[in-house]
Amino acid sequence: MRGAVPQDIDFVMAQIVEGAKDGHYDPSILDPAQQSSYKKMLNNLLQGIGTATMTERGIERKSGSLWIYGNKYQGNIGFFFISEKHEGSGEKEIELLMAGVKKQFRGIGHGSNMVCLFLALCPTTSILYARCYPASKAMYAALISSGFVEINTKLSGIRELELKRT
Repeated sequence: MRGAVPQDIDFVMAQIVEGAKDGHYDPSILDPAQQSSYKKMLNNLLQGIGTATMTERGIERKSGSLWIYGNKYQGNIGFFFISEKHEGSGEKEIELLMAGVKKQFRGIGHGSNMVCLFLALCPTTSILYARCYPASKAMYAALISSGFVEINTKLSGIRELELKRT
């Protein structure tokens, strides 16, 4: 695993678009204008510029990071995008916003490995969150088996989870 670099943006975008087609992300990403906007947001993220997000609290600019999961033999296998939960929450509250694994590598544990790496990246004092679309059954199962519990389901079906530390 490593932090993403600008050359990884096309890989991440391809995974997001493919995932949106399968119901794992907001279908609006299939619109070319939205894809352009996402690509800009990801590039800004790599430059340390926060992402503007519409939340229940209004527009928030949250800091985050993009990670690439893979190895030297198979190359890029997946990615995950983490962010502070609310603007200014920093490392107190961290959310796994998006994660994706290339289709040919799904079902063999890479998603679970990425959840473990996410947990290892975050300070043990952080409150950790994740969100999951209904189609993301395998990721939901990986989150649950890692100690996350569902705390809310939005009208859209997106499940919000929080890690329950023992």
